[in-house]
Amino acid sequence: MKKLLIFLFALAIGVASFGQEQYNNKWYGIKYDPTDAASAVTRIYEDTCASIHSKNMLPIQRLMKGCLLYDNGVVNSYLNATDWTSGSPDLTGSAGQVMVEIPAHYELFETVAGWNYAKFCLTYKAGYKYMPKMYVGAFKATVTSSKMRSIGNGTTYPTTSFSRTNGRIYAQNRGANWSMISYQAWKTLYWLYVIEYANRNCQLAYDPTYTALGYAQGGLGAGVTELASWDGSPSIKCGVSNTIGNFSGAYTLTGTIRGTSTTSTGVPRYRGIESPFGDIWEWMDGISIYHSVSPRASYAYIIDNPNYFSDNNVNLGKARAVMSLSLSPGRVTTIVFGPHGDLLPSAIGGGSTTYWCDYFYTPQNVGTAGWYAPFVGGDAIVGADAGFGYVYSDSGASVTYTEVGSRLCFLGS
Repeated sequence: MKKLLIFLFALAIGVASFGQEQYNNKWYGIKYDPTDAASAVTRIYEDTCASIHSKNMLPIQRLMKGCLLYDNGVVNSYLNATDWTSGSPDLTGSAGQVMVEIPAHYELFETVAGWNYAKFCLTYKAGYKYMPKMYVGAFKATVTSSKMRSIGNGTTYPTTSFSRTNGRIYAQNRGANWSMISYQAWKTLYWLYVIEYANRNCQLAYDPTYTALGYAQGGLGAGVTELASWDGSPSIKCGVSNTIGNFSGAYTLTGTIRGTSTTSTGVPRYRGIESPFGDIWEWMDGISIYHSVSPRASYAYIIDNPNYFSDNNVNLGKARAVMSLSLSPGRVTTIVFGPHGDLLPSAIGGGSTTYWCDYFYTPQNVGTAGWYAPFVGGDAIVGADAGFGYVYSDSGASVTYTEVGSRLCFLGS
C-alpha cells in the first residue's frame, strides 16, 4: 500500500508538471481598449489555452521565487515556497540578499485596431523582446555602512533619507550589476501583476479565492496607504509577511505601528515582494525625466544597463527617449505604451477606480527647465492615489526625504 501511495503521488506530480510544461512555449497576456474607463482588462492567450492564466499554470509568475543571492549574482539557496520562515533561514543578509527571482522571458507590446496588447512568453517568440533573468529585492531596502541590503528578519525598518545619487552608490557597493529598483524591473513587475489579476486597480480588496477557471481576482488591498496619522518614517519592519512565502496576499499586521496611531493595517505582498506600494516611496533608477519650460514638455530618458545608470544628462547617449508625458498631475487615464509597453502617464483625468487608477505627480508650472528623478508607489497616507503605478516626478536626484527609500535589484543575469 505504501508503494502504491508513493506511486500515485509521483504520478500526480508528473501530471501537474506535464500540465505546466505544455504551456511554456505559449504566449499569454492582456488586451485593453485605451478609451475604456473600466480598470478591468481582458485576458488573452495563444490558441485555445485559456487555462494558462490559472493559478497553477502562469508560466512566468509561477517561477518567481524567493532566494538568497550572493553579491556575485549566484543563488545560495531558494526559500520555502509556502513559508519563508520555515526551516529558520538566515534572512539577515549574511547568507545572501533576500531577493525574488523573475525568470528570463520574452515580451511583446503592440497596438492592433485600437486595442493595446501585452503578450508574455517564457520561451522565444519571433518579434518578442528578450528580458533577462532579474532579481528584485523582496523588501524595501536598508542601508548599513554605505551598502544597500535586502533583509527580512522582521526586526529592521527600511532606510530612508538618502538621495537617488547616493542610493545608487549604496546599491553598487554590493558589486557589479546591482542597482536600486530599475525602471525596467518596475515595468516588468507591474505588467506581470496586471496580466495575472486582469485589473489595473491593485488596491481592490484582497480575495483569496479564484474564479471557476482558476483565475486570480480582486487585488492586494489598500495596504499601508491609509494610516490615520503618520510621522513620515517607515512604519513596517522588513519581512513581516514572510509566512505568505512566494505567493500573493494581504498580511494583517496588528499592534503598535511606528509613527502612527493606527494599530492594524494590511501589508500587501505580490509573488514574494512585500509592500510593492505604500508605507514609503521607492527611488527608481535607470530613468531621468526632463521638464522643459518653453515649450512646456516632459520627456523620460531610459537606460536598461545598470552600468550606465546616472543622473541628469550623463550617459544620455545610452538612453532611449520616451516623449509626451502628461504635463499636469492627476489620476492616469492613458500611458505612453508603445513598442516597449512604457507605463509612464501621457494623459490624466481618471479616478481612483477607473483606467489606471493610480496618481501621477508632475509640476504644473516649471520655472526653470531641469532634470528630475522619479520615485514610485506612494506612501502611508496617500490613500487611493497609491499603487504600483504612482509616479512622482518633481524632485531632483540629490534631494532627500524621510519618506523615500528604495529597493535592491540585480540585473546581471
